[in-house]
Amino acid sequence: MKQLDPSFKVTPLDRLPNPRMDGVEFGFLRLGAGEHLVVEEKPWSWFFQVRRGTLEVRLENEPPIIVRQGSCVGIDGRKPFELMEISRRPGGTSRFRELAPWAAHSDQPLELLVGHAPLAANLLLASFWATVHLAHDYDGPAAQWVAQLTDLIVLELSADQEKVDRAGILQRLAELIVIVLVRHMSEEAALIRENLPTALHDPRIWRALAAFQRAPDAAWTVEGLARVAGMSRTGFAVRFQELLGQPPLHCLAKLRMDMAADMLAQENVPVKTIAERVGYGTEAAFNRAFVRHYGTSPGRWRQRQRHEAN
Repeated sequence: MKQLDPSFKVTPLDRLPNPRMDGVEFGFLRLGAGEHLVVEEKPWSWFFQVRRGTLEVRLENEPPIIVRQGSCVGIDGRKPFELMEISRRPGGTSRFRELAPWAAHSDQPLELLVGHAPLAANLLLASFWATVHLAHDYDGPAAQWVAQLTDLIVLELSADQEKVDRAGILQRLAELIVIVLVRHMSEEAALIRENLPTALHDPRIWRALAAFQRAPDAAWTVEGLARVAGMSRTGFAVRFQELLGQPPLHCLAKLRMDMAADMLAQENVPVKTIAERVGYGTEAAFNRAFVRHYGTSPGRWRQRQRHEAN
């Protein structure tokens, strides 16, 4: 029997269920200036990549998400959501009916590559999937991976005639996109990565964590996070404590500090700007929180990190 390399270690993330995207469909949506599209709740996992223009996604109980050209967003369709062309010009409102085929030319200001798959066909999607936003300029390989995979999907959809096993090709490409987005979410912050296997036991808790991850500057409360999770305030707080071992706001305060520390080390922006981006109303309040967490001021912490890097 072949012996395992003793240096090889299986981590909890290595045991995530494989994403089998049976029943995935791809197509396009094109919206006119200011057009507003309502997508009713369906037991689907949605994927949108902006090929042209800028999209605003409106989710129930969450801050809007702005998705720019080249960026993508994945959405759990078990709650209704809305899509809008960002120009703010008056436009009509309609409900989603079906996806459109590829077209060589279009004069609509917003074009989206769209994919959807039934959540029931995929254990990973049903347990894990939450709204995930990946910007085209994200500093990491995930954005490049998704750009290349979506280009291959468009190439397949734009072929003059259907190729052999088009459905199989699209399914494999969709599975790779899901893996990349799961990896992106798990690597975005240490706290998310550490708690991912545990949070997967309850997708409601994961949805709340992912919502905070997307908008750390929002004025989150336990009540607000519970609404995102679809739970009562008490039920959410108790379940969160059971799974993650700490109250929701303590957990989120640590996540804010992790984000701030990454920004201080990697970005040349004022401390005040970082304070605002992680949800603190004043620089003084942020400084106090940072000192409590790291034992030193943000400025000194930044100097020490850059000195160690050199």
